[in-house]
Amino acid sequence: MTATTTEPKVQSKFSLFEVVILLVICGGGIGLLLPALASSRENARSNICRRNLRRLDLATIQYAEIYQRLPDAVTWPDELLTYLRTQSDGDRLPSKEASVNFTFQFPRPPVFTCPSQLTHQQSKLADNAAHYELIVDRSKQKSWQETNWKFRDRELAPPPQQGNDWWRVGVELTGDAAAQQL
Repeated sequence: MTATTTEPKVQSKFSLFEVVILLVICGGGIGLLLPALASSRENARSNICRRNLRRLDLATIQYAEIYQRLPDAVTWPDELLTYLRTQSDGDRLPSKEASVNFTFQFPRPPVFTCPSQLTHQQSKLADNAAHYELIVDRSKQKSWQETNWKFRDRELAPPPQQGNDWWRVGVELTGDAAAQQL
């Protein structure tokens, strides 16, 4: 006597319904991850902007300690260029000799660029201007240590109400106008 046992057939394929459910679950997971990824990318860009502002602050302090005055609010990119150089920036920043009016002659160096400003509206003249501006309070003639000043991202604050276009780089203000901007 021979006994024959029949083993049940093992189903090795996924049904169409199972594949659709799997795709929906994967799509939902990706949909949840993408906003978090975009948010982390913007956080990284913001960190670069803050790091650049810190570098500008430190360069300004170095400059002021040497010259006993703050850099001019309009020509600060030229004046601070030497103090912003690092080994990694060496090839990307124009030399001091070549930087006469470099704000408008050369591509914007990375330290003057805020990656968060993707759609920055500028006039043709200021296309290569820094994304940051220097605000200096010249209300009273004080030593540089007593003068109120700061760098800020041009996109985050409205320009000072003045009749010229120099706010794109920086501005020196007095009185109430200085108090509002600082």
